[in-house]
Amino acid sequence: MKLPWHAAQWQQLSQRLRGASLPHALLLYGPPGVGKHQFAQHLARLLACDESNGDEWCGVCRGCQLADAGSHPEMLSIAPEEGKYDIAVGQLRELLDKCTLTRQLGRYRTAIVAPAERMTRSAANTFLKTLEEPPAGTVFLLVSDNPAIVLPTIRSRCQLYRFAIPHRKVASAWLSATAKDSSQVDVLLDAARGSPLVAAQMAQGDVLAVREQVDAGLRNLLRRADPVVIARDWNKLALPDVLHWMHARVEDLLKRASTGEIRLDVARLYCILDEVVAAKKLIASRGNPNAQLLLEHLALTWSDEGLGTAPQTTRAKLGTSSVGQGLTTL
Repeated sequence: MKLPWHAAQWQQLSQRLRGASLPHALLLYGPPGVGKHQFAQHLARLLACDESNGDEWCGVCRGCQLADAGSHPEMLSIAPEEGKYDIAVGQLRELLDKCTLTRQLGRYRTAIVAPAERMTRSAANTFLKTLEEPPAGTVFLLVSDNPAIVLPTIRSRCQLYRFAIPHRKVASAWLSATAKDSSQVDVLLDAARGSPLVAAQMAQGDVLAVREQVDAGLRNLLRRADPVVIARDWNKLALPDVLHWMHARVEDLLKRASTGEIRLDVARLYCILDEVVAAKKLIASRGNPNAQLLLEHLALTWSDEGLGTAPQTTRAKLGTSSVGQGLTTL
């Protein structure tokens, strides 16, 4: 199923397909939750069709039958192995070896690499050599949330397709049609920072309940609650979700402070933001920290003692009234 906010990208690629001028490598990039990977999968499915006119697949040819069964020999993909963060050079070499074989079926072979920014340096260099002399009939589809991390020489050999957060009305209409409770659409999109697929994923679980628990802990810290106790409560939740909401909360407070809506100590907020970002990077980089100790550190960072500031002065700048208002309105 094509996502409605991908219309412009599909129009461009359909024209390239009809003109037999499809690039040998595409880099699909943009923030999480806008459907880049789905776009790559849909394009691969389209290219697997023997009768496609560049817009839709026929659904009846041999290529479509194999694609529907998940056994099309020319539809390849690679991602980090389970429990791993990076795409290893061995994985990539195995993929590229398959790309050098004579095609068994169809006009194209597709190879999805996602997330492209997670290729190790060795893997990226190996992939670069292939892009310099790409195998005929193979289309590489690189998907990235952060293209700045992708090797510049790889980026320069790809056709770039940007995927942005869709217009709010478009995202709301799509989410209203897919969410179980359409009354929560605006809340979900706000929580997902406008990313429709992130919002849809939130709608399937209790992520909003996690946000409420994180906010409750932050409010209690401002009332001088014990950081160890707060961290223990947070540790009962999924750590990535706790860090996500804490990050979102700090950014919201910074935004409100920058517009003058509330008066806060911006320097202090940036210190908190640095700590939260560092914690997220530790989790993302295959770190295996003690979750309780990590959350205790973050709880202390939110407290006066954590930053070594004078409690009375700090509470005047980052006081219970102003922050409490911020914590109850996101």
